Amino acid sequence: MEPRGWRLDLSGLAESGRPKPQFCLDGWLVGSLGTDRTYKAEDRELTINFVLAKENGEWRINTLPAGLLVAEYSFTSLYQPYDLYFVGNGTSLVPDPIYLPALNNPANVASALMKALLNGPSKWLKPAVSTAIPPNTTLSVDSVTITDGIADVQLSDSVLALPDPQRSLLAAQIAYTLKQAGGVKGVAIKVNQQPFRVPGVIRTIRWSRSSPFRVTSTRSRLWPANSYTRSTAVWSSR
Repeated sequence: MEPRGWRLDLSGLAESGRPKPQFCLDGWLVGSLGTDRTYKAEDRELTINFVLAKENGEWRINTLPAGLLVAEYSFTSLYQPYDLYFVGNGTSLVPDPIYLPALNNPANVASALMKALLNGPSKWLKPAVSTAIPPNTTLSVDSVTITDGIADVQLSDSVLALPDPQRSLLAAQIAYTLKQAGGVKGVAIKVNQQPFRVPGVIRTIRWSRSSPFRVTSTRSRLWPANSYTRSTAVWSSR
């Protein structure tokens, strides 16, 4: 963050009656990332207080606020936009935009996307969509691996009870979500090390121009279009 400025505040008093100094950082908040990685536009002043403590005769910052403060100009290089896909009306896939830290390894991107997809849609989108992924479904192997362009997704056995229509929807959600990871050309879903049966799929889901699902759009990217000349920041809860 490029702050408006630092200022020393001696207005607080410790229990001893002595001044409890703190530095205050003043700026402008343009957005925040929630724990679900969704972006919320903001437009308000921001003041953060850093309480100081004396250590070995020198003043040092004693407490820090929770979260991460990122300058607006750095946000687009430190974070990348992605979409999680959920079911709209049984035939449409609806994107749920999120931001992830910039990751160079496609397998790391795929793993982060898959874990986010398993967590379900964001609060604002949840009333309008559903998911074919059963509750409490997890990755049986903690990460998604990519070999020769095929993302290997190992799921817990909670998905085995799904009927065929739900299996197709689950496969579509995973395939469209992981397609965004660089170099992924297809997805192999497995349970207990065995291929997960999806109607019309032998082993691997590969991209096809003739898809039975229509992808709708919920937004243009949520990044605010305003150009601020004042000091600005994006606040992340992680």
